[in-house]
Amino acid sequence: MDNDLIYTLTENAMYQKVLDETVILDAQTGQYFTLDAITTKIVDLINQQKTIQDVATEIFQSYEAPIDIITQDIGELVEEMLAKRLLKQIS
Repeated sequence: MDNDLIYTLTENAMYQKVLDETVILDAQTGQYFTLDAITTKIVDLINQQKTIQDVATEIFQSYEAPIDIITQDIGELVEEMLAKRLLKQIS
């Protein structure tokens, strides 16, 4: 995955925070995707149109984990959300 790409939620993705979790609902299919606190922060940053590398750097500054693992985890999350048509690439 190219870490300089930028993504955003699709028009069909309805995003709602509920306590410590976030639920993203695909309004067309009715499928939903649940995020914990960390993945919620990641998706919030992605939705601010930051590159994957910028998102990874911000997460790295907040959590004690190796940057390469963080970047890999973000890449996997993005791939999963792209497959579910909840994210789209914008650049």
